[in-house]
Amino acid sequence: MNPTSQVGGAENSLLELVSRVRNDVEFHIVTPGDGPLTAKAEASGAKVWNVHWPRAVFGVGEAEGRPGISRLGCAAPGSLRLVADISQLLREIRCDVLISNGIKCHILGAFVPRGRKVPLIWYLRDGLEHRTVSRKLLSLLAFRCDAAICISNYIAGELRAGTPPSLPIHVLYNIVDQEKFRPGLPLPADLRKEAGEVWFGVVGAVTGLKGQDLFLEAAGKVARLLPSARFLIVGGRFYGTRGDAEYRKALDRLASSPLLGGQVLFLGYRDDVPAIIANLDVLVVSNRRPEGLGRSLLEAMSCAVPVVSVDRWGPGELVRDGENGLSFPVGDTEALAERMLRLARDPEMRAHLGTNGRNWIRRHFVPEEISSGFLDILDGVLKKK
Repeated sequence: MNPTSQVGGAENSLLELVSRVRNDVEFHIVTPGDGPLTAKAEASGAKVWNVHWPRAVFGVGEAEGRPGISRLGCAAPGSLRLVADISQLLREIRCDVLISNGIKCHILGAFVPRGRKVPLIWYLRDGLEHRTVSRKLLSLLAFRCDAAICISNYIAGELRAGTPPSLPIHVLYNIVDQEKFRPGLPLPADLRKEAGEVWFGVVGAVTGLKGQDLFLEAAGKVARLLPSARFLIVGGRFYGTRGDAEYRKALDRLASSPLLGGQVLFLGYRDDVPAIIANLDVLVVSNRRPEGLGRSLLEAMSCAVPVVSVDRWGPGELVRDGENGLSFPVGDTEALAERMLRLARDPEMRAHLGTNGRNWIRRHFVPEEISSGFLDILDGVLKKK
């Protein structure tokens, strides 16, 4: 059960798993409506079911701050109808296990009458430290969950702090397709990289959580000393909220400043992300709020592209400062700019960190081991039915 029909990092990570266990598991993905996820999920081997989410349910969330009690109250009637619809679908497809992929789905899944002792697995990808209401609800509903899969030790620690010790919690990193994300991919035909240019990029949904504004603040400091720098922002407005629209306008204002005029490229949502990442000189992860793991970080490492990342949350588990990347304190744009400049001026360091990053990914993110780990967790849960 997925809370959106769009395709973001969480969805791509899910589909990587689906495509690799399709011979062992029959996946049915339940979405709020038709969208880009449908075709990609079917191509990965899943069957897709669209169950309409009422607007009041869809609009509740903590991405832009704590939801008011009135909004939660307004969502309750629609939630009851949605829970009933999902329950009916589970009976029709003779579901053996329900896996929720997102906080709203974790909460809804806990209320779904599942019958036949169908277990519930929470697949957690989001940090909880700024989600007061979600943390409390998950703590109260944990007795309805049979197991949790967390994409990082950071996520597991956040969940463990508020749930009973009896809840089995497993850490399973995301799969990265190391053939799809590899060095040497040709630059997309609509992009041109001039000789001597140094490309920095951020990849992900355009939202304040990802900190593209912090990236541009650091970019202004870099551009003052490095006119050959170019700054790419890859990703669309995934959530489509009013807050995200205002945030995008703020990014436009930053990008049009005298220091950055003409040096920032907004590429929007792209289907050729591997080719774009492979042609960056440096990938930046500039989150201001928790990142569960950091998919673009893993993809850049797989492409042997050096990374500069925040030193907390999931990324803090991945980046060994000076070994397979560089890290900086969250929100410190001076430190971010210093590390960007250091890499821009030192091609040998870029090559060294990039090579180390790819080697690290190949050792620690073996797709077959991750897929096998998922099947073992699934088998263990089903045996306890």
